[in-house]
Amino acid sequence: MSAILVEDNQIQADVVKAYFRTKQIECILTSNGLEALEMCKRITPEFILLDIMLPDIPGYEVIERIRAFEQDRQLKPVPIFVLSALAMPGVRERCLNSGANEYFSKPIQLALLTAKIEEYLRGE
Repeated sequence: MSAILVEDNQIQADVVKAYFRTKQIECILTSNGLEALEMCKRITPEFILLDIMLPDIPGYEVIERIRAFEQDRQLKPVPIFVLSALAMPGVRERCLNSGANEYFSKPIQLALLTAKIEEYLRGE
């Protein structure tokens, strides 16, 4: 099983990758939105973990462009889980309105994140 992890903080990325490795999930890391969009055109992961604050383009735009790509090609939407340190009002709603499936505030509770991912993968 594989996932795309879009995270520009190397320490955070290492923690998430190590955790999911224990769950037999390979996280393919990228640190920016444009690279993530290119990856999504080449591979179909089981899910995407996306930081909303990226160095090149906002995570909201990444979500919208992934959803447009899926729709244009009539692909099944890949679950997108936002991981964000932004605690400002409206951020969660904006992520969900952009097409994200779930929003998680940092620091991330990895067990809760895993439970939600498993729900989506089972189709619940």
